[in-house]
Amino acid sequence: MSFHAQAGRIWIADTNGDVVFDTNEKGFNGTDYLTGSITLPEREAWLTKNDGASVDVDQDWLLANVNTAANTVIGAFRADASVAQGVVNLGWFVANGTYLHYFDGFAPSITQPTLHGQPGLYALYTFMARGGQAVLNERVRLYCPNVSLSGSQRYSITIKPLTLTYKLYVGTFT
Repeated sequence: MSFHAQAGRIWIADTNGDVVFDTNEKGFNGTDYLTGSITLPEREAWLTKNDGASVDVDQDWLLANVNTAANTVIGAFRADASVAQGVVNLGWFVANGTYLHYFDGFAPSITQPTLHGQPGLYALYTFMARGGQAVLNERVRLYCPNVSLSGSQRYSITIKPLTLTYKLYVGTFT
């Protein structure tokens, strides 16, 4: 092993001359450590013979104010719910990327054949850092297909409350 230092750079090479450590390579610089939990509300789409309501949410939930240079979140989270719906109560997940909690496709129908293959129902959650804030972005889309209902029949789809417990490092690659 050989150690080198020159003009603000440090690098180490192995016996073959291959660089095994180099400060010119960007490494993660964690500026903030966050632990906590957030409980997301129930979301419901419904349809009756004469009325209905869909859900189309794209919302940021503030977790904490963080270093303004932070643009990356690395860590783990656990998803817990009182009912076995979606991907829950299975332990810890990596918090890098989007967590797909719930998904259901939408089958084509005679009256709406172009909807074939489109995602119909989903609940997605992403930990993000931007503008000096660490947030949980919630994207939920729920709607009821065009079904024939009569009288007091009611069709609904509900995403039950979900608690995400997290341990996150927030920072940037420098």
